[in-house]
Amino acid sequence: MSEESQNNAGGNEGGANGADSRPQWMASLPDAYKQHEGFSQFKEPSEAWAKFDALLKAEGSMVTIPGEGAKPEEVSAFYSKLGRPENVDGYTITKPADLPEGVPYDPAIEAEFKKFAHAQNLTAAQAESLYGWYYGLVKNGHASEQARLEKAQGEAIDKLKTDWGAKFDGNKEIAIRAFKTFGNEETAALLDKQIDGVKLGDHPAFIKWFHSIGTKIMDDKATFGNDGGAGGDTVEAQERKRAEQMFPSMTKK
Repeated sequence: MSEESQNNAGGNEGGANGADSRPQWMASLPDAYKQHEGFSQFKEPSEAWAKFDALLKAEGSMVTIPGEGAKPEEVSAFYSKLGRPENVDGYTITKPADLPEGVPYDPAIEAEFKKFAHAQNLTAAQAESLYGWYYGLVKNGHASEQARLEKAQGEAIDKLKTDWGAKFDGNKEIAIRAFKTFGNEETAALLDKQIDGVKLGDHPAFIKWFHSIGTKIMDDKATFGNDGGAGGDTVEAQERKRAEQMFPSMTKK
């Protein structure tokens, strides 16, 4: 057998019927690496050295994922390499623009979020993105609620207009005057409270209730017919005075 045939036979050692997919240059490697599958991907030694050179250059920026038993400082160093600020002051969180009226903004919540972001090892970019996403949901939710409220209030007013027809404006004015007659600042604040998504001041049942009170004040003249003989301090006298102030053209002189 010729020398060339012997070398080829050595390079194909271990293959089926003498065939071996490993490049022949691997025969020059130390025994521990001759069978290494990682080297078999390179057809020429120069390809392997180029790969090795690239790994050396990238080694400084490579990140090793901490194992299960890693020390806290190793874990901290890992997240720092990923971009997590060293402390909460490294986060740039700003108040979202165009917050609708009625949506509060508390700087204390911003401070707590920074603490949360750092505890969760978020990068500065991740924290800012998450904060903006959350307030985007808040703004969208507020807009949806406002649209729902406006629709409910519109439907409530439409119902009153249907029930009262041409008398709507006059009847509602009577209800408003009645509420002002017996109400005060505390009771006025109740008008913004909601029932079934409708502000109390626009709720048909509430408006009809005070319309009936206003009508009663105008129609029930007997209520003011007698001061009870006790002068202007009686309840009857006070009611009469209020009615005369609110409805001067509808009270008897």
